[in-house]
Amino acid sequence: MHATGLLLVGLLVVAGGVAWTAAGADGWPAALRELVASERAFARAADEDGIRAAFLSFLAPEGVVFRPRPVPGRPAYEQMPADATALLAWRPVFAETSASGDMGYTTGPWYLKNRRQDPDPAGWGHYVSIWRKEAEGRWTVILDAGIRHGRADHLPDAVTVARSGQPVHPDEIPFSGLDAEMSRLAAGSGPAAAFRQLASADLRFYRDRTLPVIGRDKSLALLPAAPAAWSWRAEGQAVSADGSLGYSFGILETRTAAGDARPALQHSYLHIWRHNADGYRLVLDLTVAIPAAPAP
Repeated sequence: MHATGLLLVGLLVVAGGVAWTAAGADGWPAALRELVASERAFARAADEDGIRAAFLSFLAPEGVVFRPRPVPGRPAYEQMPADATALLAWRPVFAETSASGDMGYTTGPWYLKNRRQDPDPAGWGHYVSIWRKEAEGRWTVILDAGIRHGRADHLPDAVTVARSGQPVHPDEIPFSGLDAEMSRLAAGSGPAAAFRQLASADLRFYRDRTLPVIGRDKSLALLPAAPAAWSWRAEGQAVSADGSLGYSFGILETRTAAGDARPALQHSYLHIWRHNADGYRLVLDLTVAIPAAPAP
């Protein structure tokens, strides 16, 4: 889920935990500038044309949205009334692209008013949108997800960006095995150990009802330390042309331990992976609970 009307105060770069202000946009890769501009155009379209029209304009044909399960995005918005009066506003505060410039993501705060004229929003949260650059040069959204949290009025307006990852060496471990490796590590050593081994130091950790947590060490405190039957089952994944950035999404099932007779809790998850010298590392983890089916 995905504010508009806010000017960019500064462009910051994050590298090794240090942020500094860039002296204008000329020094940045064109893909990064295009990505942030596309996200702002998306938000502006939602403000000017409405939520339905904006999403149908910017979603890729095979785009996915979380409802809360991952579902095809365009049918979900085609079913929305064209004259809906709700206002959904958002703004990017963080962005990253692949080194090849064909894939990227942005994230930032959103708020929702049930009616545009309402004095106060009805909800707040953070979104994550994954974008792909099409052959003709236009950027489209291939996955959109988000979390809800309480009101947050003092979030930064500036956009910070991460340095792109490194292209994949030909003998690199296949990208497709990363979620399975997380499941194996969680079962043997605990979810916290799995994240400690596979997450980047600048991990962004998204959970409902709380503001995003930035940093692997802070995130570990929110994860079980004991071995647990956490299983990430990918339903889709993609990687940039050079392998420097990729994502996977699907269903996370959690049990306290293997053999637990209780039904597993289910969550939709999104993982974004950056390739560096030490392999793929998780840079964003988003999980949204799926309500349990009512008892018969």
